[in-house]
Amino acid sequence: MRFLSARAADEFALFGSFGDITEQLRNMLEAGIPVGTVLPRPMVLPDTGVDYVEDFASNATANW
Repeated sequence: MRFLSARAADEFALFGSFGDITEQLRNMLEAGIPVGTVLPRPMVLPDTGVDYVEDFASNATANW
């Protein structure tokens, strides 16, 4: 996201650990805010070997 400053990205991205992001999503859904796309911040780089989607799904559903 080089087209945005870090501050701008932080304003609309879900931020923090898996637990933090899960809580942010829960709060948004409970407030009736529709969620179409989830953008975590900071982004995990593809070459790190981390399967962010799988790891997030496992952690988020465990805490839901």
